[in-house]
Amino acid sequence: MIPEEIGRAAMSELDDIPSDLQGSASYRSRVGAAMTARAWTQGAQQATVGASYA
Repeated sequence: MIPEEIGRAAMSELDDIPSDLQGSASYRSRVGAAMTARAWTQGAQQATVGASYA
């Protein structure tokens, strides 16, 4: 899976994403997916770099 797919899959598992004045449920879902993808990518990079020092 590519990071974007992981992010979308993670957000699709949530039952209720609230909307309020700061953002709609759709917006929050997109932001959550992007943040999850970014975290996954950074974690994979750090794990790869860390493994090369072992």
